[in-house]
Amino acid sequence: MAYFWNKFQFSELEKLTYKMSNKLLRSRQLESYRLGIYYLIAIDGTELYRFSEKHCEHCLYETRNGKKQYFHRVLEAKIVTSNGLAISLATEFIENPADKEFDKQDCELKAFYRLSEKLKKLFPRLKICLLLDGLYPNASVLKICKENNWKYIITFKEGNLKTVWEDFNGFFENRKSAIGGKLELNEIIAKETMYRWMNKVEYAEFGLNILAKYFKEKLVRAFITNLKITSENLLRIESYGQLRWKIENEGFDVQKHHGYNLEHLYTKKPNGMKVVYLLIQVAHMINQLFLRADILKACYSNFSIKYILSKVLSGILLGWIKEFELMFKSIDNRAFQMRFDTS
Repeated sequence: MAYFWNKFQFSELEKLTYKMSNKLLRSRQLESYRLGIYYLIAIDGTELYRFSEKHCEHCLYETRNGKKQYFHRVLEAKIVTSNGLAISLATEFIENPADKEFDKQDCELKAFYRLSEKLKKLFPRLKICLLLDGLYPNASVLKICKENNWKYIITFKEGNLKTVWEDFNGFFENRKSAIGGKLELNEIIAKETMYRWMNKVEYAEFGLNILAKYFKEKLVRAFITNLKITSENLLRIESYGQLRWKIENEGFDVQKHHGYNLEHLYTKKPNGMKVVYLLIQVAHMINQLFLRADILKACYSNFSIKYILSKVLSGILLGWIKEFELMFKSIDNRAFQMRFDTS
């Protein structure tokens, strides 16, 4: 298998993940999980492998405790939903170029710029709201979102955009002068929890909307967004901003520690490593959809999940088999079709 993976063009698997996710979108299977008209797409990176010696010409490297270490990372864009789905849309591998000299290594931000181009090319008319972590509040990222007409909810830490934080805190501390300047200062206090938000805080060419949550006057979390914040939608914006964790918990963590062995080195060849990673994204997508199908609930009393999945695998490897079809038809004598379980 490793020999095959090393020879196979990983770009063909990228086309497959696109076709699978595009089929879900075009059949409107994920519409109920949107924020208004926008699909929530989390983007995050993760480390795949680490070595004590240089593994290949694409290795990233860093020095820890005086020793140089080499590693491979990937940046992933996934549709995330409140019921735990993390569906791969596009992948960008973070790696140093092999055929030319470079002053600075590849990194997550550089990969984001490439991934955003890929997303726009693959899904040019998709209504997107990006969910990003504290690495991304900068003018270049905001400009990409503006040019692509994308919405965003970005984790906003106190170390990010210091002048914006100073303005935000300063306006609330000096309310009289702020109100005199006709700025909208909004605050809700419920027991020991407080929400503060402002719309159109100036930063470069952008007007940022800021939402901050405090508990006992200590900052809990904050977001910047280009969605207008109101008292009616602030809790929704906060909850959807936190859905970014789905890409780590339901995405990378499941793939690393719950049966997919994402960090296992199946092959040492760079091309084979990419093929394995993309195969895992395909397998994870199939399993997520199957385990959330309404028909599976009816199967529990007749068959074990392990048995059902073994027949699914047989169907994929051997083509549609009669035993597979009869197994589902025997449940409630209906034509074989799976839908999301909405109960």
